Amino acid sequence: MQVHDDDGPVEIRGALRRTLLAALLLHRGSVLSADRLGELVWGGRPPASVTTSLYNQIMRLRQALNDDGDLIRAVTPGYLIHVAPADLDLTAFGDLCTEARRAAGVSDWCACSKLYTTALALWRGEMLADVPALHDHPSIHQFTENRLGALQGRIEADLNLGRHDELIGELRTLTVSHPLREAFHAQLMLALYRAGRQADALNVYRDLRRATRNELGVEPGAAIQTLQQRILSSDPALTPPKPNPDTGAPLSVAPPPRTTPSQLPDEKSPFTVRPTDLDELVSLVEATVNGADTGMVVISANNGAGSVGKTALAVRAAHQLREHYPDGQLFIDLHGSSSCPPPTPPEDALDYLLRSLDVPPPAIPADLDERAALYRSRLAGTRTLILLDDAANTAQVQPLLPGTPGCLVLITSRNRMMGLDDAHFFALDAMGD
Repeated sequence: MQVHDDDGPVEIRGALRRTLLAALLLHRGSVLSADRLGELVWGGRPPASVTTSLYNQIMRLRQALNDDGDLIRAVTPGYLIHVAPADLDLTAFGDLCTEARRAAGVSDWCACSKLYTTALALWRGEMLADVPALHDHPSIHQFTENRLGALQGRIEADLNLGRHDELIGELRTLTVSHPLREAFHAQLMLALYRAGRQADALNVYRDLRRATRNELGVEPGAAIQTLQQRILSSDPALTPPKPNPDTGAPLSVAPPPRTTPSQLPDEKSPFTVRPTDLDELVSLVEATVNGADTGMVVISANNGAGSVGKTALAVRAAHQLREHYPDGQLFIDLHGSSSCPPPTPPEDALDYLLRSLDVPPPAIPADLDERAALYRSRLAGTRTLILLDDAANTAQVQPLLPGTPGCLVLITSRNRMMGLDDAHFFALDAMGD
């Protein structure tokens, strides 16, 4: 932890005061009670009078901070610190990572690499290494995960810039430090393969598989299994980008051709779909959705019950309409009427949908609003059919809607979803299975 003012570094002496300042900064803008501060600062061995001892330490900390001492305020039932976002390097790190993800979302890999590199340069090693009392604080773990995510994102950008040879050593170190983090193993496999070392790339997968089976009793994830198969078959799509011969610097890589998602379930279903319902639904869509509009149809049961064939009807209709939506068909089960698994949070649904639209995982923001904005950007100008099955309520669905005309959204739900003002509603009468 370092503190600077206009004149340079400010020394904060004493482990207690450093811990106190770090705890306040981790909860900046929020009041920490005296009891909670005492737990963080002294752990399981608080002094006889926590309130008095804490007051004395606060006074000494304010004195050490000089003119900035008044940033620490006594607010019932404890204390808080007001720090402008621009004055905290954690804020700068988060802002740079957000910009980097945006750059990755439009395949501007050069900007993405530079932004992540700048963000990572703010780290000086392990977070709060000199404040051991806070090593198990949840925020420390979160920020450490954020740093690893930034590393993964920067390496992803550098791979897209043809820098595979330069990355192998760094990735070797990362896979040793994080032996079960599959993303780094996958990046190392790709870097080795692109460097002409196919056997070494496959050995990385072999070692990872042995580790996951021995330690966790599971196979590696589907994504890295797919990569291993692509390396085995020498998939041409894994060919590295070519460097610019004039400058010696890697060329910006054009985004790969987008795959067209085709996720609709099979039309076969244990439920019988009445031809009249199917014809009526298809006619409703065709009558209300022209070439320029965005269509949204909510399919629900008249009595709000389940098991009336809503999904089967929606899937059959989607198959009939799919030729009008050549940019793809997305499907996701939102588990809105389920308790196990529970309803899918919109941020998790967006993560799945963005991956389905070829957004690299490092480019997917953590913030719900940013994910929704990226999702809308990816769908803009396309004719895509989206089937949102078993929706719980409007709040779950709203972030999953396109923002521009051209797409069709079919929603099935036990509820009427009346909060969707622009939707057309199709009520389905109960019918035997």
